[in-house]
Amino acid sequence: MVRDCGAPCYHNVTFFDKSRIDFAHKWIAAWSGVCLCSCLFTLATFLVDCGRFPYPERPIVYLALCYGAIAVIFLFGYAHEEDIVCNREIENRTMNFLTERTIRQVDILFLDYRVRTSHTWS
Repeated sequence: MVRDCGAPCYHNVTFFDKSRIDFAHKWIAAWSGVCLCSCLFTLATFLVDCGRFPYPERPIVYLALCYGAIAVIFLFGYAHEEDIVCNREIENRTMNFLTERTIRQVDILFLDYRVRTSHTWS
């Protein structure tokens, strides 16, 4: 087993330069914000008049909850940038996600809500 063999963090120009990475972060954050606003609007509409959503339309509320949680996860990742992925103790700042507790928790939550949304559609 090779120690700390992950891909380097964003400071390496092998993959993308810093401006492209910053643009991707902002793009994902913007669409996550739009998604969260849309989900909150759907949930507010449901809370105002619950009778408006009988059974065939009720899963849209569950989808809004799940996609809202996914948007929050993406915004959480945007707010923390490299702090979740990069291990500060390693000098060459490689990705060391197997030892990071936070990224495992975020990934588990993301996977959980993605699975919930796919089960709601089926």
